This record gives sequence, C-alpha cells and structure tokens, in this order.
Amino acid sequence: SGSSGGGGSSSSSGASGASGWQSNPKVKEAQAWASQQMSSLGQKGLRVAQQQGARLTALTRQSFKGAIEYYEKLDRRFAISGTARQLGQQYRNRAVTFLLGVDEKLGVKKFVRTRGPPLLQKLNDLRETPLGRLASTFFFLWLFLSGTFFTLFLWAIPASFVVNWLFPGAMANWIAERQGMAGMGAAGPGAARQQQQQQRR
Repeated sequence: SGSSGGGGSSSSSGASGASGWQSNPKVKEAQAWASQQMSSLGQKGLRVAQQQGARLTALTRQSFKGAIEYYEKLDRRFAISGTARQLGQQYRNRAVTFLLGVDEKLGVKKFVRTRGPPLLQKLNDLRETPLGRLASTFFFLWLFLSGTFFTLFLWAIPASFVVNWLFPGAMANWIAERQGMAGMGAAGPGAARQQQQQQRR
C-alpha cells in the first residue's frame, strides 16, 4: 500500500507540475510569440512566391512579345509567311496528284463507291443474326480491352488533319453524304436503292 501510495503521489505531482508549467505566463507568452512568428513567416513566404510568380509571368509575356515582334520583322524583310504558304501549296498539290494517280491505277475510289454499299448492307444483315450479335459483342470487347481503340483514335487525330489539309472539305462532304444516305434509308428502302443506283452511275 506504501508503494501504491508513493506511485499515486508521484503521478499526481507530475500532472500538477505539467499543468503548472503550461499555465505559466511566460510559457504562454513564448507560445504566442512562436505562433505569431510562424504566421508572419508564412505570410512573407506567400508574398514572395506571388511576387516571383508575377515577375516570371511578366518575363514570359515580354519574351513571347519580343519573339513575335522579331518574327514579324523577319517576315516583312524576307516574306517568310508567303514563301511557307507557297511551299505548302506546292507540296499539297504534289501529294494530291500522287494520290489521285495511285487511286486511278488501283481503282480504290471506284471500288468503294460501287461495291461498298452492297458489302456494308451484307455486313449489317449478318450483324442482325444471333451469331453476328455475338461476334459483334466479342469484337467490341476486344477492341476496347486490348487498347486497339485508343491506338486507332490517337492515329486518327493526325490523320484527320492530314486529310483535311490535302483535301479541304472532303470530310465535311463525306459526313453530309453519310447523313443524306441515312435520311434516305429512314425514308424507305426504295429511296435508298435509288440513291445507290445514282452513285453507281
């Protein structure tokens, strides 16, 4: 009982000493001063960061403005923009001529226009069957899960820019043609068949 009494008295004295230390006015004053200094340092650091960010932004704007002004001077002196446009037009004409020559030899455009709609109709008819639905489901699962869709999507973005540069308005005309065919199909099978006959001619 003596040992327990001694332990109890020591613990109570330690607790009272800790509470007395925390209640000391000098300790409280020191804690308040430290908190004030930390807050002041944080505010100063924030102001310095904002100033440095503003300086960096201004320097970047001045650099871009200077680069643009320098390019405009060079362009006025050497006609860089006009030369670049002329070269771009020449390369585009060469590429279009080459592609049209290849298409004339291989007959890709003619094949797509004449054989494409019947083949697409057969494919759609096959997809309406139970086996076709199952195959379509597995195909789309493989397309997305294997990452092939995203690979094709990443390749399609630059390809669309190249096609639009080589053949301006081609994609818009193709989309309008597809929409027209969809509208004819909705109007009835006879109208769609008449549209296909006109394309074959």
